[in-house]
Parts: sequence; C-alpha cells; structure tokens
Amino acid sequence: MQPYGEPASSGHAHFGTTGNNYAAFAEGNLNFTKNFRAILGLRLLRDDLDYRFARTSTSAAAVTGIRPDYASKGSTAHNGYVDRLGLQYDISRDIHAYFTYSHGYKGPAYNVFFNMQNTDAKALRPEQNNSFELGLKSQFLHRRITANFAAFIEDFSNYQANFLDTVSGATVTRLINAGTVSSKGVEGDITARPFRYLTVGGNFAYTYATVDHFNCPAGAPLSCNVNGQPLPFAPRWKFVLNADYTRPLNDRFTLSLDSDYTWQSRTQYSLTETPDTIQKAYGIWNLSTTIEDTKHHLRLTLVMRNAINTHYSSYMSYGSLGGVTNWLPRDYGRYGGFTLHKDF
Repeated sequence: MQPYGEPASSGHAHFGTTGNNYAAFAEGNLNFTKNFRAILGLRLLRDDLDYRFARTSTSAAAVTGIRPDYASKGSTAHNGYVDRLGLQYDISRDIHAYFTYSHGYKGPAYNVFFNMQNTDAKALRPEQNNSFELGLKSQFLHRRITANFAAFIEDFSNYQANFLDTVSGATVTRLINAGTVSSKGVEGDITARPFRYLTVGGNFAYTYATVDHFNCPAGAPLSCNVNGQPLPFAPRWKFVLNADYTRPLNDRFTLSLDSDYTWQSRTQYSLTETPDTIQKAYGIWNLSTTIEDTKHHLRLTLVMRNAINTHYSSYMSYGSLGGVTNWLPRDYGRYGGFTLHKDF
C-alpha cells in the first residue's frame, strides 16, 4: 500500500517449471499353488525438474504484496522407485484374501510463486511413503452380494503440503516439506441385488490421519504446534449409500430410478489447524430418473442434486489480505435439470 497522493507500486513476474519423468516397470505373479500366489511389481523412476523466474517491480523496497526485482533459475534431478509386494490366497472361487506392502514416491518440487526470493529457490525433497494393506474380496449367494473390506496403515516422510505464510504483508500459501504424517483405518463396500431390477449398496471409510512431526518453516507467522492434529482433507468418517432400480417398460423403453446419499464428518482444510478453516459434518442426497429409448439410442435423465439443500464449502483458506475465503461447489444449494444423450 502507498501513502495518499503517492503513485502505487506495481510488479510483473514471469515464471514456470519444466519437468521430465522417465520410468521403467515390470509386474507379475508368482504362483506357489493353484490358490496361493505372490504379487510382484516394481517401477524405477527419474525426475528432471527445472524452474525459471523473473520479477520486475517499480519499488526498490518491499511493499504490501510486492517485492523488489528478482530473477533466478535452477534445476534438480532425483532417482526414485515404486514397488508393490503382496500375497493372495483364494479361500474359495468367490472369496479372496490378500496382504500387500507398497512403497510410494512423489518427485521433487519447486515453490515458485509471484513473490519468491532466494530462500524459496531450494528444491523440495521427494515425498515417500510405505503402506500396508490387509483385505478380503468376496461374493455370496450366487454373486448376488459382493462385499470387500480392507485395513491399512500408511506412513509418509518429506510430506509435501501448502502452509500459510506472510510475504510483504500479504498472506500466501507456501509449498514445503511439512515433515512426517501417517494414516490408518478400515474401509469397505457392499453391493446387493435383493431381487430383480434392484441394486443397493454402500461403502464406508474410517481414516485416522494425523500430523506426526511438523517441520516449522523459519519465521512462520502462525503457530506450528500441530503435531498430533488431523491431516487436512481427511474426514474421520465417510459413508455412501446408493440404490438403483432399472427395468424395461416394454421392448423399447427402459426406466431407471437412482438415489445416493453421501455423508462425511468434520474436515480440517488447513495445515495450520485453525478453527475457522474446519468444514462441519454434512450429507448430500442426489436423485435422478432416466428414460431410455433403445430403438433411437436416446436417453433422457432428470436430476436433482443436493435435494435436502445442504450448504457446505469444498475448500477454506485465508485470503491474501486476511479473512477466510470459502470455495462454494456447484451443489452448494439444491438444483435440478435434465440431460439428453444420443448415441450414433
């Protein structure tokens, strides 16, 4: 900002990154018996990444939201790998148990943004994770019921995430190696066909995801005491229920009635764990009806989204000059419409 009567400062920046990723991979099964096998997979990776940045400013000193002239460029490269090792046992033709271990990798990154300076030019270390999963996939009653369940544990190191910071009086999100985080939980899905034309189902997930150890950036304006706090974008509980009734009306027309309900518990959107970036628990109910003309390959669908008119935000963050900004999704409020589809 400038005193009244003085010319305002301005700045322009041109920046970007270029990345090349190379990979070689192989996957296969090793059968010990007819019902017992090992799952083997490996992917070798190389990332070449560079950035370029040039900012011109009319001010020789930092003012609100604008820093002085600055230019830089840099490059980095890293070799990594992804693997998957597991065991699978066929209890019967329709029931399968498995255990897998996998190693994940996300390549290096640069935090390139309008007000970057020398301290932002260092490349972020690759994010890596180790995960374990134990599960069961099954079908019953002549495959009229399908049920799948899994339990999992994941540990991440050099976790790459956005963290709020202040630059020249303006709030920005800075990409950092946040530290170590973990996630553990159970999930499952069930689909049933109780009688002809009707399919009902649902799935659930319980996820206990936390920040284990946070690397506080130097000079961070906000509290970094977030160890043990929930990981952003990870609701503890999530449920989905759905139903579909589809039957032919005659040789030409088919009617479908569909409904689904999604519910999730409160969700923190910010790594700063601030109370005003928490989305409360909410549920969304959607409905649709479809008439299909098989002779002319036409399909007319009437839809109603968010039938119970639940208001929620898909994301929350602090604005550049303060306050909380809410991102409102298309189904923030109830709406309806139709689609007409033609196959040729």
